[in-house]
Amino acid sequence: MERLNKILIFALLISLLSCSSQKSKKFEHIKNYFSAVHNFTIDDNVNKIIVITEGTGCPSCDKAFSDAILGYSHDANSIFLVSATGKFINIEPYLNLKNNCFFDCEFNRTEYPEFANTSVICLKNNAVDTIVVINSNEINQQLEFLKTKN
Repeated sequence: MERLNKILIFALLISLLSCSSQKSKKFEHIKNYFSAVHNFTIDDNVNKIIVITEGTGCPSCDKAFSDAILGYSHDANSIFLVSATGKFINIEPYLNLKNNCFFDCEFNRTEYPEFANTSVICLKNNAVDTIVVINSNEINQQLEFLKTKN
């Protein structure tokens, strides 16, 4: 029995470490993208990456999310990645953001799946903490959850 407990504790430690490692790798992947493509360094102050897309799911959901999330546009701890062209959502408010908004309609969705959908990527301690993908079935629940993340 004691041996079984030791094995279970060891397995738990390995799973926790590998999960943390995956979150750190995902963070490095995102950080490298912003550095290489936008010449921007994600530092400890950035705690949210807000991804605005269109045409990947529900157009009215993408529009509702875009309208709701504009409240974060002056938050120095949030950055925006807009891959929308303006066909379904109004991107004009994002064009006026100078320091924390980046545009990329050409990125490789296979290479950067983190940015393939409208989402909020929450960062913490140089790792990806949570990724909330906004979809039509759960948009209200997800927006309420995002209000709790500071």
